[in-house]
Amino acid sequence: MGSLQRKHVTPGDWRTLEWTFNQGAAMGVLLPAGARIKVSHWIWSSQEQVLDGQHVKILQTSFGKFQIRVNAPVDVNYSWESRGGPGTLPPIHF
Repeated sequence: MGSLQRKHVTPGDWRTLEWTFNQGAAMGVLLPAGARIKVSHWIWSSQEQVLDGQHVKILQTSFGKFQIRVNAPVDVNYSWESRGGPGTLPPIHF
């Protein structure tokens, strides 16, 4: 079962919210609208998406850093699951 997390993020470069290595993980993010999210595999990036504030965006990987880039300081709420393989994410309530 996944868990809801909250981290304060400052603007600027990509900020790492979570990371995983050799273990499947998934993250769901809704806000802030306009923020960009991606999975960084240290040498390359994948699954880059822009948050629209209306639909939860989901990233999944078995190794890499789950990152976000914001335009202003903000507390980011996200759903996180790491259990050897991506599973069902809990609903995000705001």
